[in-house]
Amino acid sequence: MSESKAWDEALEAWGKALDSGVELDPKAVSLCSVSTLGVDRSVRAILKPITVSEVIALVQIATRYRIPLYPISIGNNWGYGSASPVVDGCVLVDLSSMNAINSFEEKLGLVTVEPGVTVGQLEEYLRERKASFISPTTGSGPSASLIGNALDHGAATSAYTDRFSTIRSLKVVLSDGTLYTSQNDGEQHRGFFKWGVGPYIDGLFGQSSLGIVVGATFALAPRPQKTEIFFLTTRGGTSLGQLVEATRALLHGVGSSVPSVSILHARRAYARLAAYPQGQNPKELIPPEVVERQLHSLHLGEWSLSGVLQGEPSMVRAARPLIRKYFKKSPEQVLFFSSKVNAFFRFLKVLPAGLRRRLGFLPLVDSHAIAAEGRSIRASLIPLWKLMQGFGLEQTLLMRKTEIDFDENPHCGFIHFTAVLPLIGEKAEAFNKIVEEMCIRYRIEPLLSYRTFSERCLLATLPILFDRTDPEEVKKAHTFYAALASAIRECGAYVYRVPNFAMPAVVDGDQMFWEIARRIKDALDPSHIISPGRYIPED
Repeated sequence: MSESKAWDEALEAWGKALDSGVELDPKAVSLCSVSTLGVDRSVRAILKPITVSEVIALVQIATRYRIPLYPISIGNNWGYGSASPVVDGCVLVDLSSMNAINSFEEKLGLVTVEPGVTVGQLEEYLRERKASFISPTTGSGPSASLIGNALDHGAATSAYTDRFSTIRSLKVVLSDGTLYTSQNDGEQHRGFFKWGVGPYIDGLFGQSSLGIVVGATFALAPRPQKTEIFFLTTRGGTSLGQLVEATRALLHGVGSSVPSVSILHARRAYARLAAYPQGQNPKELIPPEVVERQLHSLHLGEWSLSGVLQGEPSMVRAARPLIRKYFKKSPEQVLFFSSKVNAFFRFLKVLPAGLRRRLGFLPLVDSHAIAAEGRSIRASLIPLWKLMQGFGLEQTLLMRKTEIDFDENPHCGFIHFTAVLPLIGEKAEAFNKIVEEMCIRYRIEPLLSYRTFSERCLLATLPILFDRTDPEEVKKAHTFYAALASAIRECGAYVYRVPNFAMPAVVDGDQMFWEIARRIKDALDPSHIISPGRYIPED
């Protein structure tokens, strides 16, 4: 059968199988081929199933005619590829219409959802029921898919930071139409025991292309009785390594009362709090004296650390002196703030200018407090930072009330570089040195942040910003990413979420690990119909 005849027959079959039909409008289809990565991938059509049976049918049709599919939950995977496939010529499977919250076990905090359910939707669902559990929050904002973010090993900004570890059961459509369900996926108390009996198969479907996940059960974090944020900034020479060592000791000593700690590089804090300098050449680094002057006016230093303290009120009170003890080697004072710190913003305008500047770091505290309590935070505006010349702090904060689609701005080039490294001070120092030196070499702003991913692991994020209408800028950003991904291995770090364009550079087909991954792919998806090239090497 010719390729054109196979395509026509597949379209006809999909049209009969799907109530929502097949989207072929060139404008709608072209929008899905664009992302902030600066690489556009051709999409042939969009399928919009609304039931599991429709997903099974469309997959069987695709396998019959050997047409590759690229499933997305919603497509807001900004900085990693959004809805754009890894390779050209895929048919997009848009699961956003499958957005039901199917069950909620109120005593155990187990919620079962479909792929289109968002962080904000679950938050509202739990609020209406006055539930004693909270929705996870991510840097992608309330419109992020719960399932999509977790499957790509996303990190929450609230408790239970490791999102993938909160998956308790899965439903997955395989390439032949088989519906895989977790062994523990019973009707009563679904997912109360994560592992089941025998081999743990669910893990195969994280960061892979082995099937289309159509449902998942998550364990939610309990709603804290009291939340406080502790904050310090290093104006006295305390190093990143010292902060990391103190943080590890704190997590080991205090435990779950401190679910997360975040450490911001001076330039990351600058990007969070101040407008991009008027007249600055965006292809060059902001001069150090400009950054220092701005941070000095905000009373911030080289590093800014904020952490979450949660638990019963008596536990929170008892933990404060312990936190001060762990950071006693830092000459800077540890400050504690109520989670209601945002209520203070209404008084900022009436305060004297000097005092207002001294409190300029409060947005950092506030965003951490919002996330810690499971309240939706808007997607970070950092991808648009270089495009916002002339905006002041108040305008920047005001814009946070509006959800933004970064893919729509043709100049918004944004690649999310994320890596994991041991929670060891000297390792963090070595990693930071590598990144800073390479940023200077490539003239990329080192907008680094570090967050605890566990009591043993540190998550580093670096947004790579560029003008994606400029081919030279795109080439520079892609070259920088590949070089940095290779360089950080020297200090034991490695990339842990990969943008679509960089899969060949990071997914090393010569290692036995990837050979085994390919064998599993060949067994479950022999024709490589589902998400070709995504996290599993192609021949």
